[in-house]
Amino acid sequence: MSAEFSPDGKLIVSAGKDGTIRLWDAGTGDPLGEPLEYDSDAIAGASFGAKVKESQRQSAPITQSPTGTDHAASSATFSRDGKRIVVSSWDGTARVWDAATGAPVAPRLIGHRGPVVNALSSPDGSVILTGSWDGTAREWDAGTGEPIRNPIKVHGAFVLRAALSPDGTRVVTSSDDGTARLWDAVTGQAIGQPMKGHSGEVLSAAFSPDGKRIVTSSYDATVRIWDAATGWPIAEPLRGHANAVWSAVFSADGKSIISASEDKTARIWDVPENTEALMSRAKAAVPRCLTPAQRKVFFLSPEPPAWCIEMEKWPYDTAAWKQWLADVRADKKPPLPAAQ
Repeated sequence: MSAEFSPDGKLIVSAGKDGTIRLWDAGTGDPLGEPLEYDSDAIAGASFGAKVKESQRQSAPITQSPTGTDHAASSATFSRDGKRIVVSSWDGTARVWDAATGAPVAPRLIGHRGPVVNALSSPDGSVILTGSWDGTAREWDAGTGEPIRNPIKVHGAFVLRAALSPDGTRVVTSSDDGTARLWDAVTGQAIGQPMKGHSGEVLSAAFSPDGKRIVTSSYDATVRIWDAATGWPIAEPLRGHANAVWSAVFSADGKSIISASEDKTARIWDVPENTEALMSRAKAAVPRCLTPAQRKVFFLSPEPPAWCIEMEKWPYDTAAWKQWLADVRADKKPPLPAAQ
């Protein structure tokens, strides 16, 4: 159901539909030990890499709630420092647990009117963000369990995932209406337009470590990367899974994406370090640019962008166009070269 990197980027933790949690070597993709399972009356485990063997116990799977009731957990994620586990439940609640002892560290988070499908902590651990099928995202005080602000009333449909930006000022949500959206974490107001591009439910959304990009995964079996400032997609969708992609997140250094799918696989994708690098890769992959006449059809200026000439994209791969660009940069006003 989900997969994410450890804070140091060396390990991956995955949560499967079979109710088990597994640790993996991020470098080799090899599993580390047996699946991690948890006691029915407490979520117990260990910080990443510190006590793996200690956590490998034959006990009730995580599909039971931390209190031993029959309300199943819907997600489990580690805090940024790896010392806490944040658990959301289909019973409409969430809770924070000590990863080493299994003891709850705050009261149960109660307030949603529908199943809570994910919960995670802010970078500094002071805030818990939850997303629910009641169409809202909520922020909670991690110490007291009290809501901090009014709910963010997100979509006219189910909220499938909610995530905080690294600086805590924005929230990104994904929904079964096929979109992801950005929100102001303080005012609850929408920022920009919905991110549209997936052809199915958007099952997850997450920020890059620098907050400049967003990664989404969908029921359409793809992963997409978006510019967090504009909401526009960056490059082509990442394809390779054979079924719905339940989650996708960036690594701690922002150079990779880990995705987990209904096809029972997790994939690691290489990602350029920043938006500019992604744009450069997309430009390099384009075999040609629009002609001046074609640009007019799309209500664009007939003058081509400089990169079409610099990268020698057809029809700008001629000496005449290179001279035209040099003249423009010399503050001259040359006419467009004749079409050839």
